[in-house]
Amino acid sequence: RPSLQPDASQVRQLSQLSLELAEKKLRLEGCCYKLEAPLPLPIDPDRAAAKFSAKSQRLKITVPEV
Repeated sequence: RPSLQPDASQVRQLSQLSLELAEKKLRLEGCCYKLEAPLPLPIDPDRAAAKFSAKSQRLKITVPEV
């Protein structure tokens, strides 16, 4: 499955972020971040998942294609 890993070096916990996914768009806001980007392929937002590691300060968003 395709995934995205935006820089999350200022984030201490996932609750600091708001993530919205649509079939062809990603929106990430909070904690000094604002990202709105088109996605190159349609995705299934209902099956997408986000995982944050506080230790490494990494956010991984897995986006299954339609």
